[in-house]
Amino acid sequence: MPLIDGTRGRFVYLVRTHLYRLTVDGTGLCALILSEGREKDDKFGDVIVKLQRRYTAPMMRVLAEGVANGVIRNDVPLGLLRSAIYGPMEHVLWDAVRKQQAVDIDLVAITLSDLLWQGLTPSDVRQTALRQLRNDIVSAVKRYEAMDSG
Repeated sequence: MPLIDGTRGRFVYLVRTHLYRLTVDGTGLCALILSEGREKDDKFGDVIVKLQRRYTAPMMRVLAEGVANGVIRNDVPLGLLRSAIYGPMEHVLWDAVRKQQAVDIDLVAITLSDLLWQGLTPSDVRQTALRQLRNDIVSAVKRYEAMDSG
């Protein structure tokens, strides 16, 4: 990923890579991972959770980078953003498993990435409201300073 520019580019890459890796050899591996990931097994539960965290760590780094750069909203916990990203992909993959059909990885990756990106980024409405708040505060401080000096 170091060769991929920008938070959005890395995000799209990770979405596409996830879909590809779980379907490249058919739906068998995908079915196994999705079903095992849902099992509540005391013997393997901790191992699976650790593996899931390790697997999603690159996405978490991209999300944290995006929050730090201001291109990803900062009002939602990163763990919830992670779930909002991997959840829809899981449903796409479950459909592929259920129907035993190949997934058009490129089409799904770009479509889903575009859809998810809209929810990840701060809205223009909120940015406009924040700019207005800043302007209101600046004006109020100027009025206060004018009253204090006069």
